[in-house]
Amino acid sequence: MTRAFLDEALRAPAPRGERLRSRWALVLTLVADMYRRKNDLPAYVAALETAATVLPSDSETLLNLGAAYAETGRSEEAMQHYIRSVQLDGTNSVALVNLGLLLESSGRQDEAEAVYRQAIEARPSESLAHLNLGDMHLRRSEFAAAIGEYDEAIRYDAGMALAYFYKAVAHIQLGETERALVALYSAVDFAPDDTQIRDLLAQVEGEGSGG
Repeated sequence: MTRAFLDEALRAPAPRGERLRSRWALVLTLVADMYRRKNDLPAYVAALETAATVLPSDSETLLNLGAAYAETGRSEEAMQHYIRSVQLDGTNSVALVNLGLLLESSGRQDEAEAVYRQAIEARPSESLAHLNLGDMHLRRSEFAAAIGEYDEAIRYDAGMALAYFYKAVAHIQLGETERALVALYSAVDFAPDDTQIRDLLAQVEGEGSGG
């Protein structure tokens, strides 16, 4: 019955066919979320693969499938689906950020940086792209540039504890203890249970008091 319904949806002319495909893809995405919560990853991926069969030219559907592939260790397939998602919608900044993360993890740093900048061009408020660029600058000891990107991340997501934390790290490297403390106080406000943040805060406070 399911296959027959899908076959009908794929063959039906517009606009009825488009409505059927959109609704069925949405149902499949919801089903995929249910399987993911149950930690049934094969069923989770299969549901999203079927959704992509129903809507093969939908950027969000391909983004979701790419994320499922990435989560299950199928990095190359994930990259291809992120790329296709962006080709269909150049403003899909989430697909760009996800693609950048995979490129970074495979050692393709320059490509990742270019993709993050493309994400920001598509959506200046994409805070994760700013955060990831900041991290790249930090690893290269480009501390002022890192702080600038972390400030942009915070500008668009005031509760991003990691941006405050790594901003503090950059300030510490520049010898700017007071500015580091301000960033760490904000970080601990938004992530009070994060031991990494609390440990660094205690260390900087101890050094500031001569302890």
